[in-house]
Amino acid sequence: MAPSEKSNLLPTNANGLQSTSVPPSDSTRMVLYSSHFFAQWAERMWEFSISLFLIAIAPQSIFLVSTYGLFQCLMIIMTGSYAGNYIDTTARMRAVRIILLLQNGSVVICSLFCYWLLFAESDGDIDESHSHDLVPPAWAAKMLAGVPKDSFSVMAIVLIHIFGALGAVFSQASTVAIEKDWVVVMSRGSSTWLRETNVMMRQIDLGCKVMAPVMAGVVMSYGNISEAALCVGLFNCLAIVVEFICTKKVYDSVGALAEAREVREAGAGKAKAGSFLHSLQAFFSQNVWGAGVALSLLYLNVLSFGSLMTAYLSYRGMDSSMIGFTRGVSSTIGLLGTFVFHYSSPKLGLNKTGLWSIWMQAACVGVAFLSIYIADSNTSLSMLVGGVACSRVGLWVFDLSVTQMFQEEVAEYERGVVGSMQSVLNQFFQLCSFAMGIVWTDPAKFNILICISFSGLLLASVLYSLNIAMK
Repeated sequence: MAPSEKSNLLPTNANGLQSTSVPPSDSTRMVLYSSHFFAQWAERMWEFSISLFLIAIAPQSIFLVSTYGLFQCLMIIMTGSYAGNYIDTTARMRAVRIILLLQNGSVVICSLFCYWLLFAESDGDIDESHSHDLVPPAWAAKMLAGVPKDSFSVMAIVLIHIFGALGAVFSQASTVAIEKDWVVVMSRGSSTWLRETNVMMRQIDLGCKVMAPVMAGVVMSYGNISEAALCVGLFNCLAIVVEFICTKKVYDSVGALAEAREVREAGAGKAKAGSFLHSLQAFFSQNVWGAGVALSLLYLNVLSFGSLMTAYLSYRGMDSSMIGFTRGVSSTIGLLGTFVFHYSSPKLGLNKTGLWSIWMQAACVGVAFLSIYIADSNTSLSMLVGGVACSRVGLWVFDLSVTQMFQEEVAEYERGVVGSMQSVLNQFFQLCSFAMGIVWTDPAKFNILICISFSGLLLASVLYSLNIAMK
């Protein structure tokens, strides 16, 4: 085993030695994978669709896409420490069930509002006669160009933002609870089992990124975009049922999940438990905090086939099915990263695997950066899409490396707090990316966002390299 794979904080027995208990059977792990598949399919379908729903509502601007992402990030930042403390202090089964119910329920409600607004627009039922009460000031008129301003549409847009953000909050909480706590407990101290499970769960995630957007794009291209909103809502209803059944089976099969967690030593940390300061202290007290900050800086990158880039590709003339296809190709390429990680980490260790992967990502995104200087539109677009797609290999190898570092190094009593603070940092930088989208709402100025994204990635690469050099 590579030195970086040794862990002092995986499950231990009463004598303080690393547990030698056997991890759960393959059948139990398959149940976990089934739950993860439905969760990721529903999430990726919604993640892809919502940006296109918002673009359909206001096709002349990326303002709604940016405000939606901005509000979503703010909600996660404001509630992250409380969510982490809730996960650490609540019985595992109860916490996961409540989180899953609120997550999927929020998305269902949000999809219904999207359906209502999109159906009303396509049917010509939106009444602009009351929009005179909502006339924006001159400085905001350009940003709000094309955004419906009648009272009912504004109400629907506000509720889409609120319930969409709540869905994102509970989605992050679900990821922390399952991937940062349940999976570690189930591993029973086996780094090999942990690595294999991380890789398979990431492959499921990327597989859903391949197929879910393609299917959503097909529905929108050959059906009605409002019907796509209903499809997303219906699938989330199905997902909650499957996830409830699967998590219960896993919980019943792994007795360790019902055991009480380790207790934090008295007097450890000066900040009040559950507070933002407490979560921040817990995060930066970890040996792997530098890797976590480097990972969070990658969320400043808009070159990721996320909502802003999706909106930009739509502006450049790509139809929804082609955008879904290119996003799927990108995720397929990213799957290579999971296989590469599986072979690289045992041989090189997590630290060196993370090092080469983040610099590989920087090199590929550099190609996308150079595309802004190419005059030919087709060549420029090919370099942009190709560079971003190829960068997925490095991204997912680095993501898996940092994920396992945290799983192996963070103590059981603060996995929720530290995992949630990582999500908060991720969302802070993603919030910055959406803020850039609000400042530069004109898709023609997307090149500015590309420059900032590339600079952030270079900073992350340098930070991680320095962190490794100092170890």
